[in-house]
Amino acid sequence: MRVALHYGLTAVEPLVDLKSVMAHVQDVIAEVYAEESPEALRQDGIDVYLGEARFANPHTLMVRPSSPQAASETGLLGGNNLTHDIGYLESGKTSSPELVVLCDEIISMMRRFMGGISLDESSMAMDVIHQVGPDNDFLTSRHTFEHFRRLWRPTLFNRLGGEEWETAGSKRVAERVKEKTISIMEEHRSEPLADGAREEIDYILER
Repeated sequence: MRVALHYGLTAVEPLVDLKSVMAHVQDVIAEVYAEESPEALRQDGIDVYLGEARFANPHTLMVRPSSPQAASETGLLGGNNLTHDIGYLESGKTSSPELVVLCDEIISMMRRFMGGISLDESSMAMDVIHQVGPDNDFLTSRHTFEHFRRLWRPTLFNRLGGEEWETAGSKRVAERVKEKTISIMEEHRSEPLADGAREEIDYILER
């Protein structure tokens, strides 16, 4: 209505029924999906592949199956600041060691992201930027050597493209979680308790 007067119309404040608008949007989506659902397309003789798609080249589309990694990384966008019941299944009636390992990766990533980005003098490193200049690199800089380990790196989720992922064996995150879980259960050795800690625990349990 901002340009109503330009067309000889009287500008009025529009009344919008958002509930009706959203209901209409959902109706349109349902109508379109009825004709283009995977089942409907398959009935028409069209091959349907579900997953994460990307163009390998102008003529080839590669599809990688959806995975817990995609769901986990998407869930991080919620900005949660409390994570609990790690590994719980069936409302806590059972527990999954593999889920504990997967959640450890998710929590590690979440802590890194929720920690934010530091804008202090050391992090901005403006003096290093001016010192190195446009014709050199930062790889030999002392500042790089002191800070490059701050980069978060996943141990289960991968950062490979489709072709590299296939070359590396097309191993999905569930397989990597299982392998790491078994490795921990077979090889991990807990650090011994401090002197007197066991006796203190036994004393508390007996009370």
